[in-house]
Amino acid sequence: KWKSEPGALYTFLIEDNDVETRPVKVAHFMAVNIPGDDIAAGDVIFDHLPSFGFDLNEEGNGLDYEERGKKRHLVLVYKQSGRIDIAEEEKSIGCSENFIKRLETGGHDAIKENYSLQGPVAGTF
Repeated sequence: KWKSEPGALYTFLIEDNDVETRPVKVAHFMAVNIPGDDIAAGDVIFDHLPSFGFDLNEEGNGLDYEERGKKRHLVLVYKQSGRIDIAEEEKSIGCSENFIKRLETGGHDAIKENYSLQGPVAGTF
């Protein structure tokens, strides 16, 4: 829950910032057009993706099954200046061929800029 303004719409994002093998930020969940703080009433862009991780071995050519780094996630809420319309082909819901879209967001700064979002107005930071 966050303090919301009457009639305002919000964007909610959970993002993994600890991907070290490739400089990307993974969107683990994203919803837009949230009235107040009612996430369930918003439009889901990326449904929940459980946290996952792996580390490369010292040679960099395989996985290290002994070491698994912990993942930190940012949870951010932005206020929208109006309704956001996102095409179906940009969404990743369920087992979707659009999974890669989660890796192509450019991170929370790019999302904020692309959709003219204000804030973050709440989150873990």
